[in-house]
Amino acid sequence: MKLPDTFSDEMNLHAIIETPRGSRNKFNYDEKLNLFKLKKVFPPGTSLPFPMGFIPQTKGEDGDPLDVFVLTEDDTYPGCLIETRVIGILKARQTGVNDKLIRNDRFLAVPIASKELEGIIEVSQYDQQKLQSIIDFCVYYNTYEGKYFEVTGIGDSEEALACIRDGM
Repeated sequence: MKLPDTFSDEMNLHAIIETPRGSRNKFNYDEKLNLFKLKKVFPPGTSLPFPMGFIPQTKGEDGDPLDVFVLTEDDTYPGCLIETRVIGILKARQTGVNDKLIRNDRFLAVPIASKELEGIIEVSQYDQQKLQSIIDFCVYYNTYEGKYFEVTGIGDSEEALACIRDGM
């Protein structure tokens, strides 16, 4: 699979979905195999609250592409390309290799094609209870796996875009 550029234009971002909303199976894109591969199964009673994927042509402190939650209630599938508008960032730290704390942010975006979400420009405009469900999910599944995960702050779209450009 040829991965697209990070941005489709100056402000809109490409997101590649790895794991659909509602799934207990966590998939990762394997560049060598050019396939999506089952990485893990989330704990019983939990599932992903929103589709999660990666931002192409980026790398985070953990060595993986930057993570993005696409805030949509609609079904997606692994490999789905969604043009999105970045609305914010969950600034996060988690334990990585050798239990060293590393920054591992989660970017927040809405689909450009969604008429329902077209008025959402900043994370502050988004349903805070739904946002909290993402934070709770991330904390819970990392704790379940014996890792530490903490959201250290929530940034707006401008801060998110700056972090994405740093990760390119």
